[in-house]
Amino acid sequence: MVKTSLSDQRGSSPTTTTAPDDGHGRPRRGGRASLVYDGACAFCRRWIERVRRWDRRARLDLVPYQAPDLEQRFPQVSRDACRQRMHLVDEAGTVFAGAAAGREVLRRLPGGWLWALPLRLPGALALADPIYGWITRRWGPVPRRNGGPAISGSASARAARAGALTSTLSARYLWAKLRGLVAPRHRRAAIMDAYHLRSAEQVVELMGNMKGLVMKLGQIMSFVSDDVPEQYRTVLRQLQTASPPMHFALARGVIEAELRAPLPELFAAIDEEPMAAASIGQVHRARLRSGEDVVVKVQYPGVDQAIRADLTGMTLVNTLLGMMSPGLDAAAVGAELRARLGEELDYDREASNQRAFAELYDGHPFIRIPAVFPAHSSARVLTQQFAGGHGYEWLLAQPPAYQQRIAEILFRFVFGSIFRFHLFNADPHPGNYRFHADGAVTFLDFGCVKHFPAEMVADWMEIVRAHLRGDKAAFGRQAVRLGFLRPDSDVSLDAYFESVGYFYEPFAHDRDFTFTPEYNAQSFRVMFDRSHPVYGEVQRQLNLPPDFVLVNRLQWGLNSILTQLHATANWHRIVREYLYGDPPSTELGRQSAAFRAAWRAART
Repeated sequence: MVKTSLSDQRGSSPTTTTAPDDGHGRPRRGGRASLVYDGACAFCRRWIERVRRWDRRARLDLVPYQAPDLEQRFPQVSRDACRQRMHLVDEAGTVFAGAAAGREVLRRLPGGWLWALPLRLPGALALADPIYGWITRRWGPVPRRNGGPAISGSASARAARAGALTSTLSARYLWAKLRGLVAPRHRRAAIMDAYHLRSAEQVVELMGNMKGLVMKLGQIMSFVSDDVPEQYRTVLRQLQTASPPMHFALARGVIEAELRAPLPELFAAIDEEPMAAASIGQVHRARLRSGEDVVVKVQYPGVDQAIRADLTGMTLVNTLLGMMSPGLDAAAVGAELRARLGEELDYDREASNQRAFAELYDGHPFIRIPAVFPAHSSARVLTQQFAGGHGYEWLLAQPPAYQQRIAEILFRFVFGSIFRFHLFNADPHPGNYRFHADGAVTFLDFGCVKHFPAEMVADWMEIVRAHLRGDKAAFGRQAVRLGFLRPDSDVSLDAYFESVGYFYEPFAHDRDFTFTPEYNAQSFRVMFDRSHPVYGEVQRQLNLPPDFVLVNRLQWGLNSILTQLHATANWHRIVREYLYGDPPSTELGRQSAAFRAAWRAART
C-alpha cells in the first residue's frame, strides 16, 4: 500500500472566525498560533523572514508544510492544501487559509492591526486570495505544469532568466553601495552582508528552480573554492540535497509510465515527500513488495531539454575559451562535456555504472556501493538499496580522528578506482556521500562515470612518476603523448614542470601533508589563473585533453573536501601503493589490500 502524506480531512474546507474587538474598535491581538507555509516558495520564505523579525513576542510558530510530522501536529489541515496556500491554526484549533491567514498573522504583530484593517472590509478576502495566489505563482516556487515543476528547455528562456537575475543583483549592489556612502561607518559592513545574503538566496532559488547544469554549477561553487564568499557558499550548500522538489503526482506519473505498472503493484510503500532533490532528479524512500528498503530516483520531466539547452549555450563559452587559451582544443573539450553530461540523463547507463562499482567493491571493509534493482529501474527511474547513514554536515561535526579516517577513504576510493580499475565517478560533491558510525562511506550517484583505456592510464601514471623523480625530459615527452602539449609547442618546460608541482605537492615528498585553504587557493590559481604573472602564459598555451576534462572536476572537488576536513596524512606513501605497488602504509591500506586479495581469489 502506498504511503500517503495527506490527512483524513483533506477534502474539508478551512473555517474562519471573526476576531473580537479590544473595546476601541480595533481587533484584539490574537494569542499564539501556528503558520504553515511552503518552505520551497521563494516569496513565502521572504515574507516569513520579515515576520520573524517583526514577531518580537514570539506569538507565531512558523512551520513549513514539508515538515514530516505536519499531519500529527495539525490534523485539521491537509498537506496538499498547505502546498497551495498558507494556513494558520490558532490556539482554539480554528483554521485560516490564504489571505485570511495573512490577516491573522498581521493581527499578531506589533502595530499589525492597522495593516490588517483593509482585509476586514466586506469582500476584501475574496479579492485578496487570487492576488495572493498570483504572487506566489509568479515569484514563488518552480513554475507548475500539471501539478509539477515546469523546467524550461529553451536556451533563450534560460538565458533570459539568468540575465534578469544578473540585472537585479547589479541594481541591488549599486543601491547597497549608495546606502553605504551615507550610512554610519559601523553600519556599512552590515549593509553589504545583507546584500550578499539576499543575493545568495536569489541565486540559489534560480539555480534550484532551473535544475540541470545551472544547478550543478551551484553545487560545485558551494564547496570547491574559498574565493566564493562565505555567505554564498553557505546558502549554495542547500543545492547539494534540498532544491525545490516536483509534486509527487508528477513523480508518480513518471514512475508508472517508465515501469509500466500502477504504483501499488511496484512498491509496498513510498514516501510522497522526497528525501533529496538534486539537479536532474529527486529521491523518494520506498519499500519493495518483496520487503527490501530502497530509494527511487525519478528524473524531472523536461530536464533533458534543459541540459541540452545549457550544453548548446556552451558553444559560445568554448569559443571564448579558445580565444583566451590558443593551445586549447575547445571543440574537443566541448564534445567531451556534452558526451559525459548527456550520459547523466540515462539512468540505464547509470545503473550499469553502479553495478560495475558495486562488483569491484563487493564486501569491502569501508567502501559501500548500493545494489541496483533492475526490474524497478529504467532510463528515467533508478531504484537502489537504501543506504542510511549521515550527510556531510554530520561529518563536519564529528571528532578529528573520524574525519581523518573519512578523508583517507575518499582519497583511496578516487585514486584506487582510477589507477587500478581505470574508471572514476566524476561527481564528487558532498551530497553524494553517506557516512556511517562504523567508519564506512557509501558512495552515490554514478551518472557521470569515465572509463579510461589501459594505455592512457599507464601514460598518466608515468607522467606522475616522472615528475616525482624530477625527470623533466620524460615529463615533457609524456605531456606531449597525453596531449597536454603540442609537439611543436614553445611552452617553457621548466615553468610547466613547476606549475604542476603545486598540483602534486600533497604527495610529492615522503612526509605528512595537511590540506589547507591556503594551499587549495594557491594551487587553484597556479593551475587556472591565466593572468598569473609566472604561470599565466603556460596555462594559455596548454591543451586540456578530452580524457582529463572531468578529472579536474573530480580532483578539485576532492581537494576541496579534504581542505574542509584539514586532512593530514603521508599521501606520498599512499600514492606509491598505486604508482609503484608499494606495500600498504596505513591500517586502512592493509584492510583494503587484504580485501582485494580475497576478492581476486574468489574470482579466479
